[in-house]
Amino acid sequence: MNNDQGNDRFQLLVEGVKDYAIFMLDPEGHVISWNPGAELIKGYRAEEILGRHFSLFYQAGALERGWPEHELKVARAEGRFEDEGWRVRKDGSVFWANVVITALHDATGALCGFAKITRDLTERRRQEEVLRESEERFRLLMEGVKDYAIFMLDPEGKIASWNNGAELIKGYRAEEVLGRHFSLFYPADAIARGWPEHELRMARAEGRFEDEGWRVRKDGSVFWANVVITPLYGSDKELRGFAKITRDLTERKRIEMLEEADLRRNEFLAMLSHELRNPLAPIRTAMEVIRRVAPPDATLTMAREAVDRQVGHLVRLVEELLDVSRISEGRITLKKEQIELNKVIAHSVETVRPLIESRGQQLSVRLPRSPVWVFGDAVRLSQAVGN
Repeated sequence: MNNDQGNDRFQLLVEGVKDYAIFMLDPEGHVISWNPGAELIKGYRAEEILGRHFSLFYQAGALERGWPEHELKVARAEGRFEDEGWRVRKDGSVFWANVVITALHDATGALCGFAKITRDLTERRRQEEVLRESEERFRLLMEGVKDYAIFMLDPEGKIASWNNGAELIKGYRAEEVLGRHFSLFYPADAIARGWPEHELRMARAEGRFEDEGWRVRKDGSVFWANVVITPLYGSDKELRGFAKITRDLTERKRIEMLEEADLRRNEFLAMLSHELRNPLAPIRTAMEVIRRVAPPDATLTMAREAVDRQVGHLVRLVEELLDVSRISEGRITLKKEQIELNKVIAHSVETVRPLIESRGQQLSVRLPRSPVWVFGDAVRLSQAVGN
């Protein structure tokens, strides 16, 4: 194959390429050849651009700092120059270009011009920018979340990232935990039974793991945590690590514990009240039998009356215990009717008089002469006055 054939084939190759702008510059940077790819990418026809300086494709800022001349200078000195940046089309629109400039020398070694290859990478640039913006938004989101500890683990469970919420909840700064195993946050008994490793195994096997339990802060204090662990896989289906989200639910747990304690207390009071109630009826029955069959005796009468009063007092205390249980469970009902207030007060005084007398106290009661009628529950009003 002679040189003419080789040149013809090379010419066909260059003209057949549409995805690249391939053209020649003279030693001063003027365009001396132009392929169809250059026309498609830059918008100029050959007759519009041949003989013009290639700086025509650069933005004003690049021209002000002499960037086209710099590119030729580097290519001349090093034999090659590569760059990426914004370039200008004929219609004034810009595109992101990958540019390679190669210095060309003749047989004597003298510079005879430059080969310039330009590729339009605007779409790639756009995708990279979208990805960068997405990553930036994600980073801002993660750093902005304060109510959740959100961090990454590598496949072995070592901490690979750390957000502000994690620092607030767990107390560690990023530089204190990055690279350490996440079992750092677990109580000693959980570590002893291999719970952190169990969590990762379950997350990997099931695709997700959720749990609640006590976790440990940097200062040694504990908090009740809701934990969600999700395995993360790459495009090759290989495990890349885990996403771990932790929320501090200590306040909710405290309320639940208080509610549970309150429920147990109410159950105990109800049980105690019923147990205390059972022996009171036989005691009263026995006292009534004694009153009927025993001979008249002042001492015996005084003792019987004292026992009777104390039994009445116990009955009242038991009823109050039952009332506490009913109130806590919302089971108190009022039986309202027209009642005379004086009778309510008189009943209340009668109920508490044994207690007053046992303490050597005196109670003075002054009631209105005319009846005072109210609409209410006589038993509850009597309890209120008695209390």
